[in-house]
Amino acid sequence: MVKLLLAMALAAPISAYSKSNVSIDYMNLELKRMPFQRDFYIPGQEKWDYELSLNFRTVFGRGFLESDLTGQTYGSRFRNMWWDYTLGFKLFDAVDVVWDHRSQHSLDLETFEKFPVRDSVGVRINFK
Repeated sequence: MVKLLLAMALAAPISAYSKSNVSIDYMNLELKRMPFQRDFYIPGQEKWDYELSLNFRTVFGRGFLESDLTGQTYGSRFRNMWWDYTLGFKLFDAVDVVWDHRSQHSLDLETFEKFPVRDSVGVRINFK
């Protein structure tokens, strides 16, 4: 049911395709215990309790979206989050045009004002 709702939500803005052209290749939720991790973007933070990630890949026609939304907790609060996604279009069978985005956000406002962001555009060659 969740997969169907997500597929419908992603298909809504793409009026050129019907819902039958949208599929979800994978979707998973990861929960990890993190005994030690150093993050130089958040000074003094040397320990996280847990990391929770929602990962999925959906295909709509010749386009696709691969997403990883991750949050890290400390003291029962989400303190750090980032979003990694790739939006792409299949040009040929083995060649995709892709736009990658990664942004990291501290949820403690006093930590710093600017958040690391990386965007890139390129070509992906698929060997399998």
